[in-house]
Amino acid sequence: MAATGGGAASGSGYEISFHSDPYILDGRYANNAWLQELPRPVTRLTWDNAVIVSQKTADDLKVTDEDRVAIDFNGHTVIGSIWRVPGQPDGAIGLSMGYGRTRSGRAGNGAGFNVYPLRNASSPYFATA
Repeated sequence: MAATGGGAASGSGYEISFHSDPYILDGRYANNAWLQELPRPVTRLTWDNAVIVSQKTADDLKVTDEDRVAIDFNGHTVIGSIWRVPGQPDGAIGLSMGYGRTRSGRAGNGAGFNVYPLRNASSPYFATA
């Protein structure tokens, strides 16, 4: 996996964790605008997901909040925005599932980015590279 961003730094040895959004779950409620409006418990983000990293990981990658990065893993690439979160383990990247849908409806289409291409059956909840 290589995560590249504003400073064009690349990293390896990162762990990616996949988790369901607390409100839209795996995307089944993505078209519910009321749920999209609720701020997420830790990040306070609405209508979006982010690439969650620690301050040290962001410094290592030479990125800051809202910088767009590409995550390459298993031959697939997703592009999302960085969001630094206190308490996130160093070297770990958190990705929220359920966003980036194209056939959700008026409220859910185009919100966030799709992380499902990075997942596979052998490691559905976390991956290392």
